[in-house]
This record gives sequence, C-alpha cells and structure tokens, in this order.
Amino acid sequence: LRDIAVQINQTGELLEEYESNVRDGERMKTLVEMGAGLAHQIRNSTTGCRMALDIHAENNRSNTDEAIEVARRQLALTDNYLLGFLRLAKVDPERTTYSEAELNEIVDQAVSLVKHSAQHLRVELEWQPTACITIRGDLISIEQAIVNLLLNGIEAAAAFATTSGEANALARVRVSVQPRNDDEALIVVGDNGPGPPDEQDVFAPFVSDKKSGVGLGLAVVRQVASEHGGRASWRRHQGWTEFVLDLPLKPGSN
Repeated sequence: LRDIAVQINQTGELLEEYESNVRDGERMKTLVEMGAGLAHQIRNSTTGCRMALDIHAENNRSNTDEAIEVARRQLALTDNYLLGFLRLAKVDPERTTYSEAELNEIVDQAVSLVKHSAQHLRVELEWQPTACITIRGDLISIEQAIVNLLLNGIEAAAAFATTSGEANALARVRVSVQPRNDDEALIVVGDNGPGPPDEQDVFAPFVSDKKSGVGLGLAVVRQVASEHGGRASWRRHQGWTEFVLDLPLKPGSN
C-alpha cells in the first residue's frame, strides 16, 4: 500500500507538470496565431523606416545628427526583438545559420544597443572585455539574448534606485564574459536590484512583475540557451542579482 501511495503521488506530480506544459503550449499557440502576422507587418515597417533613415543620411553626409543615429539603432533593436519573438514562437521562416565570432564583440554590440536606454534611466553600465573566447552559434539570437538580459538588468536597477528611498541610490548594471572551462563560456549580467522572488520561474513565458511587462524577454533567453545546448539561470551573489547565460563553445556538446 505504501508503494502504491508513493506511485500515485509521483503520477499526480507528473500529471500536474504535463497539465502545466499543455496549458503553456496552448497559450503559446494562441500567441503565435494572433501575433505572427502582426510581428511580420511591424518588421516590414521598421525595415522601411531604417531604409528611409539610411537614404537621409546618404543625402546629408555633412549632417552628423546623433538623434538620427540613435533612431537607427533603436529600429535595429526593435527588429531584433521581433526576431526573438518569432524565434520563440518557432515561426521564423529564415533558416538558422551557425557561424563563429568573438564573444566580446557580440557583447559589445549588445551593449551599444542599450547604452542610450541606460543613460535615459540613469543607470551606470559597466562593461570591460576580458577573455578572448570564440563561440559558434546563431549569433543574432545570442546577441538578442544578451540584449534582453541587459534591458532586464537596467530596468530592475532603475526601479530599485527609484523605490529604495535612499537619496544617493545608484543604479548599476555590469556585464562580463567568463570562461568556465575549455568547452563553455558564461555571460553574466548583474544588477544591484533585489532580484525576483525565489519561487518565481522568471524564464517562463508571460511571467513578469512589471506593470507593462509581457514576460517574453527572459523566455527568449532560455529558448536561445536551450537551442545551443546551454543553460539560463539566475542567482544572488554578493549583494547583486546575476543572470547567467551558459553557452557551450560548440553547440550540442552538452
């Protein structure tokens, strides 16, 4: 009887997990059906805007308007967001291509996309390239995952500085690249905010504690990590909230 009771409990836990997975799958299917067409149209619009800005810049070579360059970068960031959404929903019609690049360069490009957002929210962004690590993978999706981690940290740090009640509270985000061993590398993005609740699966789709948050940014991070045979996690370390993207240098090696 004891063994039967144990097996029944285990079966119940499995059924609960399956039910949760099915529910998430149905929600994702609905999101795909409603959002795929909209995302496609928005990508077309952003592409048109970027082309118009490029033509304007070409016709006005003497005009070095920083605002135009910021607009171009923000449109590129929007396009990357849409790509991440389509990839998460598995409706991206483009075939995934793997190539090699230096990981510091990928992080540097991601930092350049979010630095204006950090300045606007008065967040101090720390980034110093360290180890030279060559990685092979879908470089666009890896960059998007890093951008999502950076924006998550920037928003968390800014919110903490606003609500902490400390007059001189400094919002800070730092990013680093660390070799874990000969086969793996870590991208660590930390912020000095309090971090999410321990019981919350922040990487699950549609999970967000932000008023205007959709809950897809970190879900994209986990999806990218999974597609490359890696892991996404978070931890509290020496007063910092750190999100870690663990990627094998050769996809599938894990």
